[in-house]
Amino acid sequence: MIGFCKKRRREMVDLQEYFPREKNGGKLFFWSANESDNQTAFAAREPFFSAEWDQCLVIMQGICHPGGVATPNSIQHFLNDFLRRYRESGEFPAPQHDGSYTISILDGKNGKAFLYRHFVGGSFTYYTMTDDGLFWSDNFWKTVQTRRSDKQLHEEMLPVLFLGRYPTGNQTLIQNVFRLSPGELVAFDGDAFYVKQITTLKDFVESHKTDEKESIERIEVVTTEILHDWGQLHPNTVNLLSGGVDSTYLQIHWNDEWSCMSEQKPLSACVWLDHPFVKGDLNYANSAAELLQTEHITVQQPELSPEQMTEIIGRNGEFPNHVQSFYFDTLAKGLKELHIEAGMIGEGADGLFGNGLQDTIREAIKWRERLPSQTLRRIAAFGAEKLGHEYAAENIRTAQIIDQLENPHHPVNQAAVFTDYPTVFACFGESTVRNAVDYKLNLLQAIGVPDDSLHFQWSLAAGYYWEAVVSASYWSKLFAENGLAMCTPYLDSRLIRAALNMDLKTHFPPHQPKRILKQTLLRHIPPEFVNRPKLGFGQPIFEWLSLGGVLRERAESIRTTGWFSESTKQTLLKKPNWFLWTMLCYDIWYDVFFG
Repeated sequence: MIGFCKKRRREMVDLQEYFPREKNGGKLFFWSANESDNQTAFAAREPFFSAEWDQCLVIMQGICHPGGVATPNSIQHFLNDFLRRYRESGEFPAPQHDGSYTISILDGKNGKAFLYRHFVGGSFTYYTMTDDGLFWSDNFWKTVQTRRSDKQLHEEMLPVLFLGRYPTGNQTLIQNVFRLSPGELVAFDGDAFYVKQITTLKDFVESHKTDEKESIERIEVVTTEILHDWGQLHPNTVNLLSGGVDSTYLQIHWNDEWSCMSEQKPLSACVWLDHPFVKGDLNYANSAAELLQTEHITVQQPELSPEQMTEIIGRNGEFPNHVQSFYFDTLAKGLKELHIEAGMIGEGADGLFGNGLQDTIREAIKWRERLPSQTLRRIAAFGAEKLGHEYAAENIRTAQIIDQLENPHHPVNQAAVFTDYPTVFACFGESTVRNAVDYKLNLLQAIGVPDDSLHFQWSLAAGYYWEAVVSASYWSKLFAENGLAMCTPYLDSRLIRAALNMDLKTHFPPHQPKRILKQTLLRHIPPEFVNRPKLGFGQPIFEWLSLGGVLRERAESIRTTGWFSESTKQTLLKKPNWFLWTMLCYDIWYDVFFG
């Protein structure tokens, strides 16, 4: 997907500069409008909906629920009405419908453009202002290339990258190239663009809070509605079944939807790495497929190679946030060979229904109440550690900082963090790392995370926004590059609304993460399956980075910089950790853009 809107008072441009191959490619939608001094154009291969009227085009990617069932006809009617409202007011119409979509307007008559991302699924959209005008695309590499020689590393984002394996938020690793964030509107008037947060999580908060019974009913109804909408648009969809609670719940509802469309067994799929470290993952998925009576597809992923990493990063330019992200390219190719048209993923449930961080906060508060002075807590933490009670010692240490949300070690800031803190601090300095933490917290402030005295909602939103949205967006993009769509039900605003409006007792029961989703699942399958131990879904990444590993030679060639010394590199090579993994990805990424 590529869009362009020329600056006023700028000479007409050769669109081939911005659409070099897209305009002449096969099976491609291309639209352009020239009116007086104005010039706009759009091209896309991905599945999308559009409406056009009087040199004005509106495009929607993803799924919108305009009332009733989201059929192609109802969405087309919504877009026609959306375009009518825009033409009447000249302003971007206020979002009125739930779903998970991005919507854009190209006004060729008046030389304007608007980009809006609703909460919250779909792949990323990137935008930048070039000398000629506003350019946007779902491909980061293509967006950066439009800046030609004006391409500079955004060094302030490096600590953000090394804290969580990804430069999250609307800033990217390239200066003046931005990422469209959830609820954000970008408006270009022909001279300049402005960015405004027009939807926040607080817009989904209702006065009535649901108890457990009401919450279960609401989750059931909303999930059925989301999957029914998706089934109307993409019936040939396979659920990516890991065997965990999140994907199992989606599979149950997708089976129901599938039974209304086909007499064949419903499909499920997983990507499989042939390695002893992850053998249990395949058994976990197969047992769920057997219980739910699906036709289970396994796509084998070879050992991750530097060549595959380079190819995928070089193709779209975006930064993978963890090793499994690379597997989705292999999975998409395997499903395409079987003529599958779309996938469904359970990413985001932890960020909606609870994770272990809420219990960390609870325990810290208890210790703060038991030991009211910092001196007592310091002594108690030391004693607990000496006696081998590391869990208690860690909770007491957390109690020391539980009121310091800006502290990098606060539980909220531990969400989706995969790093080696001593190395991050040594490379970038404590003040720079704290600035990175402030940046990430400001992102949560901008999207309107509801306030609560315990920061439970913040600890949820941190993992949701810093990891789940990133992962699902990246995976959606890899699927789209292979011609497949991706459904992300837990990133649909309807389930976000359901989660935000549960009462605290229902939403955050002590020591029972995602209890409400498990209680909902108990309606459908036996308790021994719901409550079976969760797998970690880990990968042999550190084995690959160690001596003799498939990534070792490439890791040894990582360049040193002013902030990454040879001695630091050698220390990490002796004992690989998450910092070394991120550094390897960064080095490959740097080669793509500057190497």
